[in-house]
Amino acid sequence: MTNTSISNIPTEADLVITHKDLTTRAKEQHPDAIHVSVDNFMNSPRYQEVIDGLQTGKTNDEQHVTAKIEKVIFACDAGMGSSAMGASMLKDKFKKAGIEGVDVSNTAVSAIPDDVDLVITHKDLTARAKEKQPDAEHISVDNFLNSPKYNDLVERLKNQS
Repeated sequence: MTNTSISNIPTEADLVITHKDLTTRAKEQHPDAIHVSVDNFMNSPRYQEVIDGLQTGKTNDEQHVTAKIEKVIFACDAGMGSSAMGASMLKDKFKKAGIEGVDVSNTAVSAIPDDVDLVITHKDLTARAKEKQPDAEHISVDNFLNSPKYNDLVERLKNQS
């Protein structure tokens, strides 16, 4: 573990922690690393999330983990077909799990809103979605209608305060 300027991030870095205003530049410099954005280097709850992920062996290599998920967007090319079905399916899973207060909707990748916490895309569209909303958490799936990542998300949100 070391600290450095963004322009000097070592190529072997697996995890890069940056101030939220610098995350985009850090991703451009080292796109293959896991990126964690923080508001304050001295006191961030994100550090505990990183530690917990390392201890459990579950890291989010899609990007960072958002502390509280309130808005989920399924995004596809047109924002009507597969993303609409995925959003409907996830709403049903949330309802069955008793998860409330999480808005789930769908849109085109080009129209992902600024206030989104979590973006779910097909793996072929994830890079475009990250360009549109680099500070959101991203989940990349092979199939909108059947992904084991949804069950992990349901368990995570059942435990969110």
